[in-house]
Amino acid sequence: VKGAPPWEGQERAFAEGKLHEASILAWACENLPGAPYELHNEQRRVELADGLLVGHIDGTGLRKDGLQFLLEAKCLAKRGFQELREKGVKEAFPQYFTQVQLYLAGAGLEAGYLVARNKETPKTRLWDMHYELIEADPVFVADTVGELIRIQVAIDKRIEIEPPYTPEDNWQCRPPWCEYSHLCHPDWNKPVEKALPKEELALAVEEYQELSEQIKELTEQR
Repeated sequence: VKGAPPWEGQERAFAEGKLHEASILAWACENLPGAPYELHNEQRRVELADGLLVGHIDGTGLRKDGLQFLLEAKCLAKRGFQELREKGVKEAFPQYFTQVQLYLAGAGLEAGYLVARNKETPKTRLWDMHYELIEADPVFVADTVGELIRIQVAIDKRIEIEPPYTPEDNWQCRPPWCEYSHLCHPDWNKPVEKALPKEELALAVEEYQELSEQIKELTEQR
């Protein structure tokens, strides 16, 4: 099934990622625990499930003690960067956690670092950076690959698959973020905010003014 063409925001995000990738990997090799690392296997192809899953890792870092780690570079907006730092990759970006786990399995490595850069770092200082060690979880990989194989079998047999997400619950499922949204949910439209009647609007303005006064007093007190 062919999805909608990529929108400009998505293309820009991919382009920005490519622009930052080399310098993020260079930073990682100089700053990760046990540094320095030697960078190897840039864009190496890895496969799982007899070629059902194919990917290209950003690289691997070889430490002086002989240990080798997967290196995965990410360039994030400020909000995503802060969420990653506060919650960890598994909760903040489960798709990145899954990606790293599959790469670890495909590359035959025990652990890897997801290294992120805040692309909205103020221009008065160098980049804000964050890294997280992710250890291989064979059970998670087996479950994930098994689910993807089941989906592939269903596709081959032309069995209808219920979409796992809905635009109501997940912004990543809405257009233009998902190129297949118009196929899975053809009747969905973004809810339109209704204007308040004049009476309700007057009450809202009055409440807004009261809140503004309270905020001003609290700010002065602080």
